[in-house]
Amino acid sequence: MVPFFFIDLTPATMSDSEAQAAAVEKLRVLISERLLPLPDGFPSDGDLYQQGLDSMALMQLILVLEQELGVHIEPQDLAKEHFKTLQAIAKLVETKRNGGE
Repeated sequence: MVPFFFIDLTPATMSDSEAQAAAVEKLRVLISERLLPLPDGFPSDGDLYQQGLDSMALMQLILVLEQELGVHIEPQDLAKEHFKTLQAIAKLVETKRNGGE
């Protein structure tokens, strides 16, 4: 079964800014539904740690990213800044999906 969430994180028909906005919105939905309810209007650069993302929720987030998106989060990816905002997570996922380190 193909995960509902990220068949294609950034469709080729979108501009870079549209693709980034779409990826952030998909992450917002995933995080809100599975891990941490985010308030309406939560900004893409809002601090997820201030919203309650703690070490246990971070581990769950990593599992969800790996299972839903098919990316492998390496130990060197576990820097706090990679998970601080929706934008940062989207950038990490895109980098990993493109074969980046």
